[in-house]
Amino acid sequence: MVARERFDIPNLEKIWTWSDRVVYDLWDDKVLKVSKTARGLEQTAKGADYLLQDAGIIPEVFEQGRNYVVTEKIKIFKSMTPEERTIIKEFIEDIKDMKPWYREYPDVWKIQERLEKYWWEDLANYDMQTFWWGDIRKANVGIKNKRPILIDEWTIDLQNT
Repeated sequence: MVARERFDIPNLEKIWTWSDRVVYDLWDDKVLKVSKTARGLEQTAKGADYLLQDAGIIPEVFEQGRNYVVTEKIKIFKSMTPEERTIIKEFIEDIKDMKPWYREYPDVWKIQERLEKYWWEDLANYDMQTFWWGDIRKANVGIKNKRPILIDEWTIDLQNT
């Protein structure tokens, strides 16, 4: 099923637009992410990684269709409290210089500590050669219970090791 068949899209509130997807507000603290392009379809598929959902790195998925996904609604930067904004700014600052080849880094334990600080240590179970660290920015990260949550799945191009 596609989004236009399942939802009354013209009557939903559009809360975010990316180049490849549109996000609409739904009921019960959920959002609808609808793909506009082939790349958007890839992003929708990446959002279904249950291990990353369970780890709290990406939002929980409730439903997935051919061109859409329904996830939990995560607070975005413009809606955050000053304390939450500080957490996200520190998170982005802490990981901005991480490289995909981090396992070859001589002080790999320092990078592992950074991931653990934000409850992202489960990423160490993945081959992060193609994880787009530079794409982790305020527009792509939300917050839940004072934890950074990745809301733009395009950043993820991981293979489980």
